[in-house]
Amino acid sequence: MVDRTTPARATMNQAQERGLPLVTIVECGTFITLTGPVWTLRWAAPELLKEGPSSLASDMWAFAWICWEIMTGKLPFDDLDTVAHIVLRVTRGKLPLVASHKEISQVRALCVMMTRCWEMEPGARPAAAEFEGIIFMMDRIIPSRRDRTKPENYSTELLCSLGYTKRNNNKYEEAEDHFGKALNIARSAGNAVATANAIEGLRTVYCAQGKCLEAEALTTEAKEIYTLLGAEGKVAGAMCMLGEVYRLEYQYSKAEAMHNEAREIYQRHGDEHGAADALLGLGDIDRLRNEFHKAEALYQEAKEIYKRHGLNGKVAVAACKLGDIYRLRKEYHEAEASYNEAKGICERLGDERGVADAAFGLGEVHRLRNEYSEAQAMCNKAKEIRERLGDERGVAHAALGLGEVHLFQKEYSEAQAMYSKAREIRERLGDEQDAADATFGLGQVHRLRNEYSEAQSMYNKAKEICERLGDEQGVAHAALGLGEVHRIWKEYSEAQAMYNKAKEIHERLGDECGVAHAAFGLGEVHLLRKEYSEAQV
Repeated sequence: MVDRTTPARATMNQAQERGLPLVTIVECGTFITLTGPVWTLRWAAPELLKEGPSSLASDMWAFAWICWEIMTGKLPFDDLDTVAHIVLRVTRGKLPLVASHKEISQVRALCVMMTRCWEMEPGARPAAAEFEGIIFMMDRIIPSRRDRTKPENYSTELLCSLGYTKRNNNKYEEAEDHFGKALNIARSAGNAVATANAIEGLRTVYCAQGKCLEAEALTTEAKEIYTLLGAEGKVAGAMCMLGEVYRLEYQYSKAEAMHNEAREIYQRHGDEHGAADALLGLGDIDRLRNEFHKAEALYQEAKEIYKRHGLNGKVAVAACKLGDIYRLRKEYHEAEASYNEAKGICERLGDERGVADAAFGLGEVHRLRNEYSEAQAMCNKAKEIRERLGDERGVAHAALGLGEVHLFQKEYSEAQAMYSKAREIRERLGDEQDAADATFGLGQVHRLRNEYSEAQSMYNKAKEICERLGDEQGVAHAALGLGEVHRIWKEYSEAQAMYNKAKEIHERLGDECGVAHAAFGLGEVHLLRKEYSEAQV
């Protein structure tokens, strides 16, 4: 049915009369029946005002205005009361900036979809099924029936929903406050299910902040609650969460055990979606172990399940992870295709974080292909999105990528600025892994500028952090850098020791490129010592 202009007061009753749905217009709440062109024009798409053909795309324009009414409590163009002014606004595309609206901007996916519905070209608007899919993925709760103006009267469901909204906007302190209040209310009421749900939300905040110990304690409690309740599906979900926490703590064996057990439970209950989530977790562990073929198979299996169930957001996540695998295997064409697939899906869904992740991956591909202008553009895009979202961790990650791009272009001042920015953010947030990566980058800058004492200091700091975290690849990179410094200083024994350390680690990890770099360094040392046979080997 093409309705042309669909105000919020219109209610469609599915009734069969001559084989067609019956549509009636009724009063709803405080709305009153109005007649005349000014009322219906408020929802009319521009092509209708130009006497063009109506279509379902015209209804999507009107549907965005219904969303506007629901979110703001205002009519379209409530500041105008004449036909001429309304027509002028619509035909010129002078529409509200939903991205800057206080309420709507907190639900970014809705914000993006409304903006797409208001495209002047009908063919550019989303289909109804696509919009329905986005709405289905949004947080939903039954509002509290009590005095909503008092936070202490909010329901635990409402508080958790507010918590997720704040977390999704990187407002972690406010999110923690909402989840904490929900948890206190649930515990006071002895409501085990509400307690576990609040714990689950609080766990996501702690993980985002790198507070792994707190996240582990909470998730263990949630798992125990679900076990007592006999809710196996929820137990499996808690196991996946614990697996994620263990992975962040570099406890890969424990993480693997959790995801495998969760997968078995999901499969036993015929829950393909849950099983796919467990597969993603297992793939992440294999990727971190450099078992790329195993990771690829797990990601592909998860992606196919998500596709089958129409979970496009999860399809994008899996595609981005596959892009990482292809990039690490130097299969750049496949990596670019996967990242572009993820980016396209996320742009359609209004998932700005997903767009930023895919853009960063594309930036890495371009950098590794020496396409520095394209790499810089993609990393800048990722950084701009993260800054707009207030995502400091994401900003630091993008800054690291930009540092690499500037380094390869011998723009050492710009590289130093980006690495320093990334390091400052990561140290402040307590994220040692990325702080180590940024510190190593600064070591590279100093070495290439012949500032060897500063380079040695940075490499040593990066090496110490990586050793503490159990990051062997990071240790190998830092050792290689230290080998270069010692070789330049003609400290050949120390250089040889560092190159050998890097070579041993890379051999153990199966990183042939790393082995080649270390072997070349050792060859240089033997050559300088006039040990020609060893150098030749």
